[in-house]
Amino acid sequence: DQSIRQTEKWGGFSFTETGEGLFEIHEPKVWSQRTGRTNKPVAPQKDMTEIPMASSFSSEDSGNKEIRQRLRSPRERLGGYAVLPRLIDKIRLRAADRLPPEYRSNLLRSCDPATGFYPLDGRFLEFTGLDPSELEREILSAPDDETVLAWVNAHATPHSSLERELWSASFHTLTPDDRRTEHRKKTYPTLAHRPDIGTLSPFDLIDIDEARPLS
Repeated sequence: DQSIRQTEKWGGFSFTETGEGLFEIHEPKVWSQRTGRTNKPVAPQKDMTEIPMASSFSSEDSGNKEIRQRLRSPRERLGGYAVLPRLIDKIRLRAADRLPPEYRSNLLRSCDPATGFYPLDGRFLEFTGLDPSELEREILSAPDDETVLAWVNAHATPHSSLERELWSASFHTLTPDDRRTEHRKKTYPTLAHRPDIGTLSPFDLIDIDEARPLS
């Protein structure tokens, strides 16, 4: 497609539509303490059409470690929404009484009243305007992820493909202030020693904690 497409800017990013609901993301040049180099443009993200279902967590999985590592990364997307595939996994695992205890307190929580911080689930609920109880019922009754997505698209606050892309991409530049850094150290004690714990994005922090290679 040789047609000229509009480039839009938001939060230091610029986004050029490349067709079929995809966007080329141009990140601002930011020095990364973790990698020791400036960041690179993020490749266009396609909708997740073949995602392993949370129901694939079988009784053969032993212990919480395997379950934690098999949860989908928060950076994985469904219909342009980051966080949603992981949220689907967590809700189904809790219904099966298989969600590790450390994940339960923030599940579908809009805001942590003790800290005033929004967990990832809360950020998704705020962006979509969805009722957590209704979303949970739909996830537990839906046969697959695509059915969940169809319900989300029908009931969520309307957003364009670009707006969903902007929202999902914004997590890559979120870094905490001193208070949030201290909260991270308490929440992720095994990572508290890392000198970059205050500069990692939320997605990187979770992927490292769950032993996933960073993309």
